[in-house]
Amino acid sequence: MTSKTSLSKELIQKGLFSGNIKRFWWLSALYTIALLLVLPFNHLLLGTSAENEWAWEGLKRSLELSTGYSEFQIILIYTVPVFLAVLLFNYLHFNRSTSAVHSLPVTRKQMFFTHCGTGILLLAIPVIITGVALMCVQQFTLLNDVYSKGNIFSWMGYTLLFDILFFAVAVFVGMFTGNPAAHIIFTYILFALPFGVYELVSYNLSQLLFGYSSFRLHEGIIAGFPPYALLSGYFDRETFTAAYAAGTVVLILATFVLALYAYRKRKLEAATDVVAFSIIRPIFKYGVTVCTMLLTGAYFYNISDGSLAILVFGYFSGSLLGYSIAEILLHKSFKIWRQAYKGYLIFALLVVVALFSVQVDIFGYVDHIPQAEEIAEVYFGPNIYGWMDYQKKNAVENLQNPYDQPEGILVFKQPENIKNISLLHREILKQRREDGYSQFIIYTLKNGKNIIRQYQVNERAFAHFLKPIYESAEYKEGRFPVLRQHPNSIKVIEIGDYRTSKDSIIISDKQEIAQLIGALRKDISNASFEEMIIDKSGPMIDIMNIDRDRRCDYSLRDTYSSTIHWLKQKGYYEKCILQPGEVKSASLEPIQNRSGDIPQRIEIKDPDLIQELLKKSGRYRGYSIDEELQVNFYTSSGSFGDRIAKDAPVSPELKEYFEKLAKN
Repeated sequence: MTSKTSLSKELIQKGLFSGNIKRFWWLSALYTIALLLVLPFNHLLLGTSAENEWAWEGLKRSLELSTGYSEFQIILIYTVPVFLAVLLFNYLHFNRSTSAVHSLPVTRKQMFFTHCGTGILLLAIPVIITGVALMCVQQFTLLNDVYSKGNIFSWMGYTLLFDILFFAVAVFVGMFTGNPAAHIIFTYILFALPFGVYELVSYNLSQLLFGYSSFRLHEGIIAGFPPYALLSGYFDRETFTAAYAAGTVVLILATFVLALYAYRKRKLEAATDVVAFSIIRPIFKYGVTVCTMLLTGAYFYNISDGSLAILVFGYFSGSLLGYSIAEILLHKSFKIWRQAYKGYLIFALLVVVALFSVQVDIFGYVDHIPQAEEIAEVYFGPNIYGWMDYQKKNAVENLQNPYDQPEGILVFKQPENIKNISLLHREILKQRREDGYSQFIIYTLKNGKNIIRQYQVNERAFAHFLKPIYESAEYKEGRFPVLRQHPNSIKVIEIGDYRTSKDSIIISDKQEIAQLIGALRKDISNASFEEMIIDKSGPMIDIMNIDRDRRCDYSLRDTYSSTIHWLKQKGYYEKCILQPGEVKSASLEPIQNRSGDIPQRIEIKDPDLIQELLKKSGRYRGYSIDEELQVNFYTSSGSFGDRIAKDAPVSPELKEYFEKLAKN
């Protein structure tokens, strides 16, 4: 007991501690009131009126610091600890107060621990009081069934953990500046710096390196870092484990240790200086220069539609502006260029070398395609998040039901498909188009490494290379999970058509589900590339799975003869699908009218041509609006629209209408 008392006296100065409490108790009180209002008081109001499970879920998620349910709590976590740290160490920002405080018979070590101890206590009290209030609410109301005391303790632990983390970072930053405004600004810059620099570098590289992509690094490293986890929506039960909490504690301790070391080395005359340590000045100066350069470069590139000359101009002007601002702040004078120009010239030379290296691709990044014998598998598709889940094997390892199949992912392992994707990749590098759908090509090598590229792929321009890929069994099984889905994993199937006022058909009979799935599989297996690149609107087959009520939608195309035949046999087709005879007329008109006049419109009443338009209309991928026509259909209950390509394979009679419209 004696040793503990002597240790506390050595680290905590009682008079200074009580003085801090008297001066800054109000901030802790305001924090307490805010937490009580947003949690227990709000739960009392909503808990008595909540009528559905979504409302109950919202109350529970508010204790998980989940984005969308705890915005105000997150704002408090990002602000209260920072301002508390600035207030506690505010004496470091003024010469007179710095001299007065450090003339007291208190060591810097005692002073540091006393201020930090005060801050942690003032942050802990509101969390504890709110936690106790939540337990009372949970114990004596209906909320006992919504969340448990374990949820409350978890909230208390993580809230206090993040409060102390942000407080520690703010204390650390305060050791390196002698300006209160800079203390606040630099703290938030430090929070945003890794993410901001990463985003800026990634954006600029994506403009300079054809095919560059950085999604995987962003998801895995940046978004999971504690300061960003709250804002990125990554705060969930799977991510925030005991190991994650332990790692955050280690980060907090390391931050405090570094802050104490900096405090003991800090000179008294650093008060009022923007940067307190001379060794940090070059880092500050060139950090500001680089960030400003990347920001202005990205801005100018964006407004200039991708001009390399404008990008370089943005880099030059931004770096000059950032360098000037940093020098002015450091020297507290506008007369800086007599000596500072040398440092800028060296920086500019390094930037020119770096830009030249990236532009000529001296490392061979752009044109690198691995050899076939190096490749284990290739992902080709738009869903980078699905590929990431596939890499983690979550979709397979978490299966609880033997009939539950994970959703499809476009991963190719067949040598022929790997070869075809490599050929497509070479053609993409040859054409270097910037139009089409965003697609990822990700090679997983046999040594475990991944090569990630992202391109805009125009399916019309690359049709020759895409056709064998799209028509392969691997592609169809990935794009259409129903091809490998067991019928027993399906809860119900809904068939409907938005173009008509008819009610949807619900199929829940297991035998009928199996029959319909068999017919749909046959049609999808026989589908051609030309069919699959037309996005059809209208009839939809909506499959709801047993597991977590997942839904998969499939267009009911006119070419799906087996499925349509089965639906007609059962008498379902006419009951829920629009029939050609129900369309009274149709019209064709240009999509874009540059002159501003009322667009020319041609009306069609021939039943055969209307039926042909119904079959051939859809969103033809790879076509611009200048190459398409607007099709409007009119029924007795309303109207609906679609599109059709001007060069779509249609009958001579319908082609005449296209040509007539083009002449007007």
